[in-house]
Amino acid sequence: MKDVILFDLDGTLALVEHRFHFIASQKKDWHGYFAACVDDPPNSPIIQVCRALHDTGHEIWIVSGRSSEVRAETEVWLAAQGVPYTQLVMRRMGDRRPDNTLKHRWLVDGTLPRERIAMVFDGSGSGRDHVAQYRSSMRPGGTGKLLRRAPATASI
Repeated sequence: MKDVILFDLDGTLALVEHRFHFIASQKKDWHGYFAACVDDPPNSPIIQVCRALHDTGHEIWIVSGRSSEVRAETEVWLAAQGVPYTQLVMRRMGDRRPDNTLKHRWLVDGTLPRERIAMVFDGSGSGRDHVAQYRSSMRPGGTGKLLRRAPATASI
């Protein structure tokens, strides 16, 4: 089986700063935030890395906290940017758990093939926590619980 490379979407493959105003106030407009994804500029250097890893035979899985309510728009955006992928894993509509909780659940419940994960690209603010969880979950007997903060160089 091929090694899997995980890429986060928002803040990693896609630049999302233009959407922050939807969630900057106390009353967050998550629907507006996710709907505005169609206007995300691509993070071209990371997309080039994604293509290169795909071209060397790796499976690319996009693992996103983005709501599945915009799955069709997301698939159109990925195609327009030329992002190759095997799987697109997205948050269920209405699920508001923090990204690190959500992605940890996907590791534990088998949604993500943790034994095949070779590399993780996650540029979110909590990306280092995700990398530490991936590492812990991949160790024999690993729980996926954050044991220590990974060094800043551990995530892109």
